[in-house]
Amino acid sequence: MNEQTNFTTVGNKPHTPIYIWIILVILLFSVAGSGTLYFLQSMSTKEITKSMQTQIASLKNDVAKLQQEKVELTASLQQTQETAQKNTAITTPHKSITLDIPKVTLSFPDSYNITKSTEKNRRGSYSSYDFSNTNSTSTLALTEVQFFSEDSIKKFNESCLSNIPCFMGDYPTVERYTGEKQALLAKKDYTQTYPDGKTKEFKLQQFNGQSFLVSFTFDPNGSVYEYTTFVGDTKIDIWVKVAKEDQKAQSDELFTKFMIKTL
Repeated sequence: MNEQTNFTTVGNKPHTPIYIWIILVILLFSVAGSGTLYFLQSMSTKEITKSMQTQIASLKNDVAKLQQEKVELTASLQQTQETAQKNTAITTPHKSITLDIPKVTLSFPDSYNITKSTEKNRRGSYSSYDFSNTNSTSTLALTEVQFFSEDSIKKFNESCLSNIPCFMGDYPTVERYTGEKQALLAKKDYTQTYPDGKTKEFKLQQFNGQSFLVSFTFDPNGSVYEYTTFVGDTKIDIWVKVAKEDQKAQSDELFTKFMIKTL
């Protein structure tokens, strides 16, 4: 018996060559990489743009502030120059006198003359000078400048306690001498309290670059604004006569024409 061999024909299935897959994979990675790079570049550009916009806005704000400060500084400088010119015009005296104790030069307007007082120990001063004004009808005038030491005040107060006739009116005590000196060094006001509880105010002010304590003394025969400063241990009082207390501004203006220069 003849055996018959049966052959089953298997059809050839189509398949994709491997190099095609390799190319597709490479293309996919390329596309993905390009997309990622574009995304990153896009984000980086946006952040840089936003940062630059913030910096530009900040710079504009700084420039605006600087321009405003420039305007303010220019106005302040102009005001300072005008004030300096005004003060120079006001505080340029034409007469002066030089003293040995203390070593100072006193300068004052040319409408005034000054003479040494013959009154001994006036208000406790060791020396004093009187002003005379050629404009004798004025109710506002420089009248006196007085020089005190702690010792001269102490001796004057001791003589008053001995029932020797004293100056009728306001005069300094050792307490005031010390208090004013300390206040001027500390650049502050001073208040003197009397035994009866009353007080006298001395207000700190600046004139011609110097510090003074300013007080008011009422007197029916002639009220005065007193301007006090120290040169070393010497207390100096300058009086400006006024008709009434509300002439403070006029008194200050006149006082700016008086100057003390330490030698």
